[in-house]
Amino acid sequence: MPSSPRPGDRTVGAAVAAGEDDGEHGDEDRGEDGTENGHGTATAGLMAGFPTDVIPLLPGATVTASAVRTSGDRLEVSLSGTSTKSADAILAFYDKTFRKQGFESTDGRTLAPGTGGRIYARGDEVLLVAVEGAGARRSFSVGGTVQR
Repeated sequence: MPSSPRPGDRTVGAAVAAGEDDGEHGDEDRGEDGTENGHGTATAGLMAGFPTDVIPLLPGATVTASAVRTSGDRLEVSLSGTSTKSADAILAFYDKTFRKQGFESTDGRTLAPGTGGRIYARGDEVLLVAVEGAGARRSFSVGGTVQR
């Protein structure tokens, strides 16, 4: 998941992530994906440049936040959302998706009680899927560090 901002890092809002001018930074500060220096956060939507080829959005889910931060040849990514699907269905979707890409999963015993989830690894790339909530909707988060 994205780490806390470090000195010199800049996080941008959804308008800049979408390539809109926020009036504070020139175009020369933006990466090819429209985010400032390859960094960005979008709330209530999937930010421009989010690597959906690695972390696809669960079908039928609502995105509550997403973020991407470039760090050398790595992307630090996070995706949060809600879904009416069961925790098992959410985990099964990401399990199938990540295994097809060569990630191997853990059994999830390292997560907090009351939270379902798994940790996936492929070489030195790591992704975490966590699901919590009861009732009609569940919240889920997917995040980690992957190669560009």
